[in-house]
Amino acid sequence: MGQAKYVVGLFADPHRFEHACSAATERGWRGLEAYLPYPLHGIERALRLRRSWVTAATKTALLVGASLGMTYAIWTSAVDYPVNIGGKPFNSWPAFVPVLFESGVIIGAFTNFFSLLYSCRIWPGRRVRVIDPRLTDDRFALLVPLAQKGVRQEEIEAFLREQGAEDIRYE
Repeated sequence: MGQAKYVVGLFADPHRFEHACSAATERGWRGLEAYLPYPLHGIERALRLRRSWVTAATKTALLVGASLGMTYAIWTSAVDYPVNIGGKPFNSWPAFVPVLFESGVIIGAFTNFFSLLYSCRIWPGRRVRVIDPRLTDDRFALLVPLAQKGVRQEEIEAFLREQGAEDIRYE
């Protein structure tokens, strides 16, 4: 078994958990991780998390996909194989809207999927250690890295107990 990297505090009460997250960031501790059974409103602020880059990547891919779809539709119907159907112009953009929409959605969806796999490091075949099986049911976990400058392991453990952690573990 390797050296522990985190002190893990398990909480049953979501309000105490959120308060512990806020108190830990107010102390200046960085690299905190939280595992929750369901979303808690305001936990991002409590942990001072930045916005994810995944949304920007997905929006960019959506626009690129829509542009490629429109370019493809214009090329095929106005340049490569122009066919006069009912007297409408070769590059009639309303006819291209479904292609534009679908190509944007499909490229955006694949980009979102692969960006999330990369961002969350959850690629297929990765083995994951479960901290506590109750984390998917009714427990909340706050992971505090042991690599904090000027902070001892005993201090982190005492802080978590003071905040209402029911169980303390080392991961």
